[in-house]
Amino acid sequence: MSLQKLQDYILESWLPTKLSILIAGSSISLAALSIGLPEFLQTIIGHPLQAEKTLLLRIVVPLAILCLGTFIVLLLVVRHCNHLKISQNQQNLLATTQDEKTETEIVVTEMHEKIMELLFQKPSTVENICKTLNLTKEVTNFYLFDLYKHSMVSAPTPYASGPEEWRICQGGREYIMDKRKSA
Repeated sequence: MSLQKLQDYILESWLPTKLSILIAGSSISLAALSIGLPEFLQTIIGHPLQAEKTLLLRIVVPLAILCLGTFIVLLLVVRHCNHLKISQNQQNLLATTQDEKTETEIVVTEMHEKIMELLFQKPSTVENICKTLNLTKEVTNFYLFDLYKHSMVSAPTPYASGPEEWRICQGGREYIMDKRKSA
């Protein structure tokens, strides 16, 4: 197994996002390349560097690159973990609302209809729905969970990467089609 394949395997096993893998791999590669920085600078400048400066460059630059890369990767991992916590909390909320589903009819308001129309066109994230309909995230979540409780939309499935999109369900499609036929 080559060193590059080993590095890729380790990074993919331990880091959660593609960006953190890219940053970590780039940091390692740049640190390895920076060891030859004194010779590169000597060819550009045209005269040799002092021995102390050469040694200092060979030690400080790779360490600085590795520290910066590690810091960025840690920030990305913490951000990803916080996102997973939010997703887990959302899933817990969805699980409780799944238990509370009833056979009662939903009173569909104009905002319910707008959200279903938007999701009928294409799946969308909460953020996109907020921007399109000029709503706050809390209000959007209220309407989405209300539609979810009545099987009009389906909740997003959290992925390691990629957006968490809400989708319209069969009940929502039927409502929109009936509404369009009656109009």
